Amino acid sequence: MKIKILPRVFSLMIAVMLAVLSAVLTWGTTQAYVFSANWSGNGATWKYGSSLPSSFQDGTSFGAYAWTSIGSSSWTYTYNSGSSNEVRYVNIDGGSGKLAETSYWVDGQGYITQFLIEYDNQENWYTGSSTPGGSQIDLRSIAAHEFGHTLGLWHTDTTCNGTSSDATMCPFYTGGSTWWRTPATDDIAGITDYYP
Repeated sequence: MKIKILPRVFSLMIAVMLAVLSAVLTWGTTQAYVFSANWSGNGATWKYGSSLPSSFQDGTSFGAYAWTSIGSSSWTYTYNSGSSNEVRYVNIDGGSGKLAETSYWVDGQGYITQFLIEYDNQENWYTGSSTPGGSQIDLRSIAAHEFGHTLGLWHTDTTCNGTSSDATMCPFYTGGSTWWRTPATDDIAGITDYYP
């Protein structure tokens, strides 16, 4: 007995099998990082704005260099007092929960051309290098997260549990924690893909 498969049904079966095979082969390697835009090159400069306290400078630099130090990417941040990219210390929402904010400008080709990072001056900041108190906001962690945004990274699509394995680009921060300081596997995959 011969089975005759209509061409349309056969094509549909092949498409479904290919989709399943593709999902199986890429499962486990799929990334959750989300990019909105990227720079045309592999580096950018920044400067401290006049409103930024000197106690915030080390933590801010740490956040930038957290991305520069990723060996699988050629991305570099460089401090330059003449840069058009600035980091400021301003009142964002009066201590109502928004710790910092990053804005960037994109040209007609979709490339980032300039950015602005602002820390909320109404928050309980920890500017040191060890572990902050439970009610303090770790500047180094927030700086790393915000500099991730200046690369074009949005918040990750992974589940964030507030642990050290979470991505720096997780959408929330737990007071007193330092896990955002170091880009995790998903963050590294993102910067490597866009800035190899």
